[in-house]
Amino acid sequence: MESKSLSIQSSNNLLLSEGISKYHSARQVIVEYTSINSIENKRDIQNRTIDLLEDFLAYSYSTPEIEFINSILEDNARIVKTSDYSSLRLKSILEKADPQGIKLLKIEDDIDLAKLKVLYKRAAKEHHPDKGGNLKTMQAVNRTYDLFIELISQSSYFDSGADSAGSFVVSPKNIEDFIFSAHYNLAVIYADAFATDRLFLHLKEIQRLLGENSSPYVGHSIRVHVERSNEIYKICKSLARFEMRDELKEATQITLKLIERCVQDWVVLNESDSKPKLKHILDLDLLKSKFGGSITLRHLNQAENAFRLGKISRERYEKARKKFLGENDLKIVCANKVNSFISEYGFASIISNSNYSTETNTSSDSLTIAPYSSDRFELLQENQKAEYLSAFSKPNEGHLFEKYYDIRVNEILIGLIKNFSGIPIEKIIFEVNYFKDNFNRQFKKYEIIHEFIVHLNNLPDELREEKLNILSSLDSTKRKENGYIFAFLMEPQSQEKEMRIEVTNQYINFALQDLHKIREYKDGASSETEFDIAWRRDITLLRKFKETSVSKERELVWFSIGRSPEDVVRTSENYLKEILKLGEQFHPKNTGELQIGYEINRITTALVKLNKWESALHWSKLFFELPLSYRDRSTNSELKAIQKRMNRCLKKTKG
Repeated sequence: MESKSLSIQSSNNLLLSEGISKYHSARQVIVEYTSINSIENKRDIQNRTIDLLEDFLAYSYSTPEIEFINSILEDNARIVKTSDYSSLRLKSILEKADPQGIKLLKIEDDIDLAKLKVLYKRAAKEHHPDKGGNLKTMQAVNRTYDLFIELISQSSYFDSGADSAGSFVVSPKNIEDFIFSAHYNLAVIYADAFATDRLFLHLKEIQRLLGENSSPYVGHSIRVHVERSNEIYKICKSLARFEMRDELKEATQITLKLIERCVQDWVVLNESDSKPKLKHILDLDLLKSKFGGSITLRHLNQAENAFRLGKISRERYEKARKKFLGENDLKIVCANKVNSFISEYGFASIISNSNYSTETNTSSDSLTIAPYSSDRFELLQENQKAEYLSAFSKPNEGHLFEKYYDIRVNEILIGLIKNFSGIPIEKIIFEVNYFKDNFNRQFKKYEIIHEFIVHLNNLPDELREEKLNILSSLDSTKRKENGYIFAFLMEPQSQEKEMRIEVTNQYINFALQDLHKIREYKDGASSETEFDIAWRRDITLLRKFKETSVSKERELVWFSIGRSPEDVVRTSENYLKEILKLGEQFHPKNTGELQIGYEINRITTALVKLNKWESALHWSKLFFELPLSYRDRSTNSELKAIQKRMNRCLKKTKG
């Protein structure tokens, strides 16, 4: 990346510089992409990530721009290194790092990357010199924005459950570090997208940078990608799949150097952490077995690149394109069903006792997703409130319903408990049944509400009124903390006597108890519900099972490189037999914690690869024959995949 001379005469012009804007966009998209755990969700922003990173790398930066970016990254790295992610809430971390910045961006209790971007834009409009603002204040806003992006990204690693990544906090200290990160992330993305020609170009650039940059950030970047499904192995695997012999030979040499650097910079985090052996990361013998292997297409980018590089026929490409675009059509079908409901029946507008008036209309700034803690209408920002009301009153593309679905169902439950006599119950029941019956469990929380409504209708008026009054009095109106219910269940004696109203199995099981049990809880005679006791027992059983040889062998196979379908079937079959026995000891409402769908999806995929259609059909059918509670933790994509595989097995076995 060469430097070019720009006519930047002052910091004011630097704030308007194209290069600084490109850096901001690239930094944010890397943070967003790497903080996502699901490969499906990563693919949703794959093209945008590629565009912004390639744009950043193609730009020629001036000396003032480079110095400005370096000063930002150096300051950020120093602050990030001294921040405590283990005990402080995110806002407290930001406040400790830059108390003035909290005020400048007007950050309240909740913050994430999307909301930070909105707040930054608002602050920029207010303080930009071209808008009548102050230059020094605008510079402070920019520095705060960059610092908070870094801090939120590190926090997201910690919250994701990746203990090693979360504890091993290393940030880029200069633009060279960040350029390495951009190339590395693009190589990983292109490997997944089957764009092997572009992957190889970035891999060559990584090789050059590896020799020039001695920063420990380089080893950390490699480690993150090794620990996340061993993405470094997938780089070479994609070249082997496309029979790029010369490129694969060179890529394996580069990759081995990357792994050596990763091991060299490795920081031991705890007693169970140790430096890996090279063969465990990149098995060259295994790569040979993948040479020229079958090409499985899992998303549109893979199909387009495989066709562009001449690895699949036009017929297969057109078939894949139709399939993947058809999945987008399903989203349109869903949106049409929601809009039909709005047009023909309409959502009940007044549900709970919330104040449904707003002081603003929707705007482009309102498109941020409400944070986890803003799970009620009254906790939304004003522009989000306006958008929420619009989502349930006017036809839209369907994304607004999905965006505010969790808040909608929570509002219904709050209304049932706090406003039972005033809520339009018939209209609510119609809505619940419509979304419960017409979307193939896509909106599963309506089923929970349905169960609660049936329970309320079966109660005598006096008992129902008393129960609802107690539930209302126990409600907490504070913003929701991560893991609130689970913290309560694990340490009930340390919690206040409250039970926050929210649409979860845990809360509904509490609310469905006999009235005397709820009275006892409120009066302090009992610190636990019957379900709390069952939950604690079942989670203990599950933890013990995870320590058994059957469970450990299954994990060892799954996380090994190049696992064979035969090994997956063998270990998963043993695991499933034992986990189903364990489920017989569980409280029926807790069986979802066994996550049977995850394992069924895995074993049926392996069985189909082996053409063992009868066995795959057996496990698929068993999954859907189990009680509904076993599927509580299954994602919609998981359910669809197993259903689709079962239909395929039925055709094969009949044939």
